[in-house]
Amino acid sequence: MVAATLCGITDAAELPRSICAMGRKWMWNPLWGGLPPEDLLVSIDPLLKGIRAKTSGRYATSDKIAGHLSEHWTSQLRLTAGIPIPTGAFDAHWDTVGANIRLGDVVNVIVNPLLGGVIFAFLAAGEFATLEQAQDALCPPFVTYQPQPHAVVRAEQLYQLVRSAYFALGTANADATKLGAMLPTLRTLRQQAGSA
Repeated sequence: MVAATLCGITDAAELPRSICAMGRKWMWNPLWGGLPPEDLLVSIDPLLKGIRAKTSGRYATSDKIAGHLSEHWTSQLRLTAGIPIPTGAFDAHWDTVGANIRLGDVVNVIVNPLLGGVIFAFLAAGEFATLEQAQDALCPPFVTYQPQPHAVVRAEQLYQLVRSAYFALGTANADATKLGAMLPTLRTLRQQAGSA
């Protein structure tokens, strides 16, 4: 709904819906034409009758544009009209980008709502007598992962590059910035990343 609000979309049939969210929470799949069949949903809970019709919209992955910043939000946020707004995604899925995941890596990000659902499913099935027993058996130990030092350096270089362009182009009285250095710097950073 955040993307729809920012884009000024009020028609439910035009809502940008995240395949990321709908696939995880509602089993949305293009092979089914969206949500699972109505009879399956109703067999889970009669209250789900008609849910397929109520969740219409444009389903897309987060690399697709949901729309563009509306005139209303342009004035409210003091931003340029027409800024592209991407379709949403789960933060846990985007965490893999921040964790320096590369093509071919296998990652399982355990997020609180998922783990909470698992715990309560086991409690409902009578597998554990208490919440504490379920947590002790099912919750992984707390582990802190520190970013790789070279990735931190690269992220800081990229941040400074983007920051300088953002403030140079987004502020009326900004100091002059050498934007011509941006593309060569990005190429250098890419080459460094490839050799690391």
